[in-house]
Amino acid sequence: MRPIEVKSDLPLPDYMEPDSYGPAVNLVIKFLNAWARKERPHLTPAFENDIFGGQATRLMIFYQKARGIEADGGCGPQTRACMAARDNFILSTEVMHRALDGISAFVQPDGSTLYWAPFIGIRSGDRGVMEMIFRKSRQGN
Repeated sequence: MRPIEVKSDLPLPDYMEPDSYGPAVNLVIKFLNAWARKERPHLTPAFENDIFGGQATRLMIFYQKARGIEADGGCGPQTRACMAARDNFILSTEVMHRALDGISAFVQPDGSTLYWAPFIGIRSGDRGVMEMIFRKSRQGN
């Protein structure tokens, strides 16, 4: 079993690689679609289906190239810093708490997955554990 981190205000995982999914992913996809409509209107928008892959990854690569940062298709610290500084899009724990309710899976560069949900202060590598804790946090014991 993978370790579970428990803290009062646990930050988002640093990386959102392709195949990440959940409500957090849709915030990034919405940002990329808005950016593409403005900066690259010829590009096909990505489906806002909670999955970071396919066209969303391609849009991320276009975004990264346009901003002069490493174009690997993932949404890591360098990309998030660029989004904040150049486009005023801040993907932070505070933003997520205001915008979301649900479990998001963040695929990491090493291929592992961290599950995160707002307000429960837990980040886990075990989806089953995360779902149990999430349900209890929303329904009580």
